[in-house]
Amino acid sequence: MTTLPEQFLQQAKKLMGEQIYGSFIKAMEEPPSVAIRLNPFKKPLAATKLTEESKEQVIVPKEKAEESKEQAAEILNSLFPDDSVIKPAKEEIKQTIATELIVNCQLSTVNWCPEGTILPSRPDFTLDPLLHAGCYYVQEASSMFVSHVAKHLVSQGFLTDEALVLDLCAAPGGKSTALRAALGDSSILIANETIRQRAMILRENIIKQGHPEVIVTNNYAADFTSTPLLFDAILADVPCSGEGMFRKDEGAIKQWTPELTQQCAQLQRQIIQDIWPSLKENGILIYSTCTYNVLEDEDNIEWICQNLGGRLIPIPVNPDWNITGPLKPLDHLKILSDVTEESKRILPSEVKEGRRPNNCQLSTFRLSECKGNLFTLPSGRKVERSSIVNCQLAYRFIPGRTPGEGLFMAVIQKTSPEIKDLALVGGGKKDKDFGKKKEIKAKTTAAAWLSTAVRRQNNIRVLLRTLKITNL
Repeated sequence: MTTLPEQFLQQAKKLMGEQIYGSFIKAMEEPPSVAIRLNPFKKPLAATKLTEESKEQVIVPKEKAEESKEQAAEILNSLFPDDSVIKPAKEEIKQTIATELIVNCQLSTVNWCPEGTILPSRPDFTLDPLLHAGCYYVQEASSMFVSHVAKHLVSQGFLTDEALVLDLCAAPGGKSTALRAALGDSSILIANETIRQRAMILRENIIKQGHPEVIVTNNYAADFTSTPLLFDAILADVPCSGEGMFRKDEGAIKQWTPELTQQCAQLQRQIIQDIWPSLKENGILIYSTCTYNVLEDEDNIEWICQNLGGRLIPIPVNPDWNITGPLKPLDHLKILSDVTEESKRILPSEVKEGRRPNNCQLSTFRLSECKGNLFTLPSGRKVERSSIVNCQLAYRFIPGRTPGEGLFMAVIQKTSPEIKDLALVGGGKKDKDFGKKKEIKAKTTAAAWLSTAVRRQNNIRVLLRTLKITNL
């Protein structure tokens, strides 16, 4: 294992506590997991859900793999008929990820993303035509959590079928494609990336996914304030110090310093402040980083809610998923009071001893010790284990507890249309009309405006526009 910075280790141990830190350090000595997410827009691959039933139907037992290559080829031919997007040749079967799915039974589904699958080893993806055809995307299991969040927001009515959504820091496109798959069919996703070289990679991956209602742009956050666009939701996977990538990226280790985390935290606040006027009132901000420290995570969530005007939206999760809640109290912030019915299965009033003061995380009640399928709450009420839902205010994915690399995510609803006067590093003055914009009334208007953005030499640089204007 590459040696981690001593100051980072001290901070992590203090933040995580002995138990989580111990499992984290052990996981850092292991190779990172490999996961893929199937593309639901590329048939027939989308129909091959990797459930236990489907495994029995299409997966050849590993011990018989060598003598079953022809059988595997026949199965693949049935999955990818002549009229499919891509049909791997039989001689290429051994080199494809499809073979990995067929001849290896040691697969597990990503709990929070049914389309996600964790592979037992890392194949040579570059040789696989299915990857280049966009039939699947190689993505960290933890990053797939954005799919669960988006599906919940859609199911609970926070996002309509015609939502206008922005992925602000989108390259290389993993979260964008997961987000697009979870949104309503008539929604529009704008995938934006500031750095042009990375934006071209994003453009390529969006094209591979194949959904028509996506636009790729190459702009700074502040550029969007010059447009009439108001977004129903914004995903901000902001640039960070990269602590969550230490296991995969030695460069992140070499560049890490305590000063870098402070600089990143200030940059993140500036980015959110710049994009805040483009989020409609009651719109949703999904804030995420791939780092562990509280400066870039909980502290920034607190700053956004208190200074820009927002309240946290709890997203239901199953405690068996082992997702860690916030490591700094957030319960003093505004929280959406009308929690969804799914979350109400376990009421906060029934959670007393044994929980952290900043969430309703029921995994602290030793769910593993419950008898059979029933669990007794502190109130005495008995519930089925499968019905227990965590009511967390932020979500941390930590190696050793969850598959994938480090990730932090929280969901905020905008409650104030105007921003307060703020002092940020590098200055920054509040415009007299900051936070005040006229909302575009219809999706057609948004599409028409975006379609002419380049021709009008507007500040928004559009690299890819796949909107079906005539069908709106």
